[in-house]
Amino acid sequence: MKKYYSFALCLMASASLMAATTQVKVGDDLQAAINAASAGDTLLVQAATFTGNFTMKEGVNVSGGWNETFTAQTDYATVLDGNAAGRVVNQPAAFTTLTVWENLTIQNGKDENASTGGGGAWLDRLGQLKHCLIQNNQTTGYGGGVAHNVTAASTHGEVVVTDCWIRNNKATKQGGGFRLGATIEKSIVENNTSGADGAGGYLQHGCVYNTIVRFNHSTGNAGALRIYGNTEVYNNLIYGNIADGQIGGLSQGGANRTSNVVNNTIVMNVHKSSANPHRCGAMLGDNATKATFINNIVWGNYVGETVNEKQTDIAASRMGSGSISNNAIYATEALGDNCILLTLDDPGFVEISDEDATKWDLHLLYTSKLIEAGLSTAAVGQDIDGNARVAGQNVDLGCYELPWYKLTITTGEAVITVGEQTIPAGELSVPEGFTCSATITANAGYEIVSVRLGEEVIEAVEGVYTLPAVKADVELTVETKSATGTGIDNTKSSDKAQKVIVNGQVYILHAGKMYNVLGVEMR
Repeated sequence: MKKYYSFALCLMASASLMAATTQVKVGDDLQAAINAASAGDTLLVQAATFTGNFTMKEGVNVSGGWNETFTAQTDYATVLDGNAAGRVVNQPAAFTTLTVWENLTIQNGKDENASTGGGGAWLDRLGQLKHCLIQNNQTTGYGGGVAHNVTAASTHGEVVVTDCWIRNNKATKQGGGFRLGATIEKSIVENNTSGADGAGGYLQHGCVYNTIVRFNHSTGNAGALRIYGNTEVYNNLIYGNIADGQIGGLSQGGANRTSNVVNNTIVMNVHKSSANPHRCGAMLGDNATKATFINNIVWGNYVGETVNEKQTDIAASRMGSGSISNNAIYATEALGDNCILLTLDDPGFVEISDEDATKWDLHLLYTSKLIEAGLSTAAVGQDIDGNARVAGQNVDLGCYELPWYKLTITTGEAVITVGEQTIPAGELSVPEGFTCSATITANAGYEIVSVRLGEEVIEAVEGVYTLPAVKADVELTVETKSATGTGIDNTKSSDKAQKVIVNGQVYILHAGKMYNVLGVEMR
């Protein structure tokens, strides 16, 4: 066993020695450097613009944005520009070795093959994009920004687009931002357009997690996302998208397939067709679809130009054998089990501004009735901000999970009262943003010196202390002192006062502090 372990270490060492990094500088031929590299090598590419159409090589990783000394990176500073002369990045075949291109701007690609797509990038098995800006690309086919050869659900984890910004791309057919049978996660998909379903993206046998999909425009249906086949859609923020046809937000279909749509916030999307006003936010399923729609918020989506109070945001009548439960829906009637019906003014978001949608804050206030209204068994891992959804505990609806913090209370010789409830000293668990107004009354023989939340001093207004919003673990401290002349209470301390003479002056030493004969602490 010991021999085998040593041999494995030797193999690892040999592999690491064979791998190399190559510096690609301004003016170098990037494609030539890719072709010359070996599997396992990484190209470090200087911040510059490289114009052309680039072909990936199996196992050769490309990392952009490096400064002149190759000691630091700047986001997206290495630009791969297709100059409208073809696809910018192309993976020529399925790989068996993981190949990652990261921290690049991929722009101005143009794919004119109506049966494929991927004006910015075309991926296949084990080709991945990480932390890339994919912008201003177009295709007459599918997936203006990035596309994938959709063959089977088994490739979900092999083709990954992670932490990317996909914007201002165009597809004549489906998927303005992307068309993938893969995983897209932790990304922003915005301002893309399409002539058919899914201006933000078309997802077939794939997964989209923790992603913002906003301000996309389809001249067909599904302004944000069209999902088809076996898909997973978790913890996404979908808002401000437009479809000239139907379904401003999310459209789901695919007979005899399974889709899980869980903990998404689908808000203020528009569908302009006068037909089917009951599906402006989301439409679920073909007749035999086995879909689940759980823990979502579907609110404020509308038909045409103005909100119609009689319309319904979601159509679930064709969902087949799936289930719908524990959602918050703006609707005229209940849809599914344990769903909360919303009015136009009560979801409890932090900020909705009619003037500027870019300033919307769709986190939930701690006072929202959607807090802890979800099924924990349906939720996964983390919310879109990275906050944990704890197994076995009720989760919040939508893509955001409100964090909870520890509030440690030290009352001193005082009583804290909120409403008619006395708050004892000790630890409380409170949600982010928690605030309250309290009266704080000193015990007999004492007076309040200060009230602090952390280092912040809270002043009373007409006898009422207002707690600032809690944003982290913090201590609420009420400091009190004796209201008697000496400021010393011998009856409540085992440390009795002692007389001390210093330079001929008499002082009192008590509990480690020095007082003059009038009881004033010497500092």
